[in-house]
Amino acid sequence: MARSKSRRAANFIKTCFKQVAVDDLLKIDKHTPRQVVAALSSLTAAEVAALSSEEVLVLYEIVSFIDDLNEVAAALPPNFAPPPVDVASASFEKAERAKIKASENKAPYQLFLDLVLIYYGPDYLTGPAAPALALGALVYEDLVSLLDRFKDLAGEKPTDEELEAGIEALHTFGPYGIAESVAAKYSIRPYEVFDWSAEEVYLELTYQLAKSRYQENLRNIEKRKTK
Repeated sequence: MARSKSRRAANFIKTCFKQVAVDDLLKIDKHTPRQVVAALSSLTAAEVAALSSEEVLVLYEIVSFIDDLNEVAAALPPNFAPPPVDVASASFEKAERAKIKASENKAPYQLFLDLVLIYYGPDYLTGPAAPALALGALVYEDLVSLLDRFKDLAGEKPTDEELEAGIEALHTFGPYGIAESVAAKYSIRPYEVFDWSAEEVYLELTYQLAKSRYQENLRNIEKRKTK
């Protein structure tokens, strides 16, 4: 009996990804030692709240493996076969939602679960955590690759005149503002652009940017020659 109690006491807190379920990670609203300990142990909310800061940090050392996603691979089942990942071919709307999630100050495991939800839905957010995290990592890698291909768009800064005119107010509309600029060219509703592939929209925006720069350069050359 004493041995059984000792074993239960030793297992009150998770020590590796093989013991973690997606539901455990979804309980963590904000990545703090106290919340992580509460999610990955059998302690009640009252018991965790009663812990001193020093006690929390001691327990957090045990569960801090979730900060090292390299350990996920060791927890994957041998037959793990993730669905195909292609952020570029998925919708522009999903890519923009993913970009917003990636800009938030979240722990990587939380971001990866967000990305899985966006691209594959809640059915993939069940069971052991490792497969979902591995899939989320693949989505993130593909998202970064796509954004790197169109990095000129992220580097475009408004001019002083545009700032003075209040262009920042347009940025508050997020993806809708981007969709509207593309939709105007094709005389369609902005929300139709949300269903285009991310690659189509970013390519169109890149072309518009290059064309705008060309036209501005051409005007400057013509002005210089007329002086």
